Amino acid sequence: MKKRKVPKVYANIVLTLCGLVAPSIAATPLETVPWNNHVGAVSLTFDDALENQVVNLKPILDEMPEAHVTFFLTSTSYYLTHQGGNKGFAALALAGHEIGNHSKTHGHYTGKTQVDDELLEEIVYPADTIEALLAAGGANIKVSAFATPYCANDDAVTDAINQRHFINRDCGDWGYRKSWNKEPDWFKFSALGWDGDTKTVESITVAMDTCIGNADFSGLKPWETPPGPEGEWMVVLHHGVEEESSGMSVGTADIRKIIQHALDNKMWVAGFGTVGAYYRAHFTLDTANAVANDDGSYKVSWTLPHPQMPQSIPMKVKLNNEFLAEAFGDIAIRADGTVPQVILEQNGKAIWPDAQGIYDIQFCELSLNIRLSTSKESTGSKTDSTGTSPDFVQKNLDSRFFAGNRTVYTLFDMNGNRLGFAEGFKVPDAMPKGTYLIQAKTPGKATVTRKIRH
Repeated sequence: MKKRKVPKVYANIVLTLCGLVAPSIAATPLETVPWNNHVGAVSLTFDDALENQVVNLKPILDEMPEAHVTFFLTSTSYYLTHQGGNKGFAALALAGHEIGNHSKTHGHYTGKTQVDDELLEEIVYPADTIEALLAAGGANIKVSAFATPYCANDDAVTDAINQRHFINRDCGDWGYRKSWNKEPDWFKFSALGWDGDTKTVESITVAMDTCIGNADFSGLKPWETPPGPEGEWMVVLHHGVEEESSGMSVGTADIRKIIQHALDNKMWVAGFGTVGAYYRAHFTLDTANAVANDDGSYKVSWTLPHPQMPQSIPMKVKLNNEFLAEAFGDIAIRADGTVPQVILEQNGKAIWPDAQGIYDIQFCELSLNIRLSTSKESTGSKTDSTGTSPDFVQKNLDSRFFAGNRTVYTLFDMNGNRLGFAEGFKVPDAMPKGTYLIQAKTPGKATVTRKIRH
């Protein structure tokens, strides 16, 4: 690897980046990559635990392993409880599809002032029953998502759902699109409902195109505005899956076209609870703060936004460049020629970024460390092919952290250890008496370094 030069004033100094640090960092360190690094997301849901869903849809899904859907089961479905349906849905769960709760008997539950025994029996307890039925069928799952029968919801119903689930699907064409940075009502999700008499494959695919900005918005309803750059998420409600589309049942050819359209357009086709957990977790993760450890690394901790979240929530994150600047400053080449990389760590395992600077983490671990790699780790392709090589970091800091021609003053001791930032060429009053170096960097100008006696 070609050795980089450090500034002339440090000709005999190696910047170790292990000097004094503040107990916390102002900038939040993590930025979740929207929709698992897709242009948008769509969740296809299927209600009522119907035999034709297993018989007719599973073969299609088996041919499309990139797509995953949700099945909302009624716990007293005769197919589920007496005709081996638990094994059929267990097989779907083992293939990565989500199993949710659609109540015990698919009744009307609104009109109550508070959660009573009926709501517990119909909404809360069926989640345990469904888990037990699928365990008997060979799949150990956690039910964490609900779908209201007849889309009938009110405060008491929501309170019951909230006791055992972190998210709920209702229905209705209005508000079916969810934007990345606006937190929704987690218990009143609208969904487009398939109806062969009023909905067509084209209406569903146009709705998906609307979520990712591919639609002709001049021909849509006034409220169908273009999405933001992050794209959006939408949910579709289905019931039966037959050979031909008819009424409430979608045909096999039509559902195949819907799924293929989403995949062709690089959408995230995943379960309602899977996307919902990623979406909900990002509001927590992106506001988590970093606290300095004694070894120069930083710990980021957070809590579950709801106790019934899924047991595993893989997430893709990037590091905030302002955090990188404040925590590590310029990443300098070591004396042995290796280049420190910014890596994440969970459960003692180092997590390296890909070429886009994206790290794969596990949200349910509830913490991670951010640190520089050791000289032993900084070898081979990891030095320059990742998203945190010195050139990559400096390029991004120049464009974001130095916005508005801001001059950044960095304080060093006389051994080259970076101590933090300064206000102009003035050593902070809290520092011990002595001699320091202050380096001033302004975009488009030569770096200036001065020796300051404090």
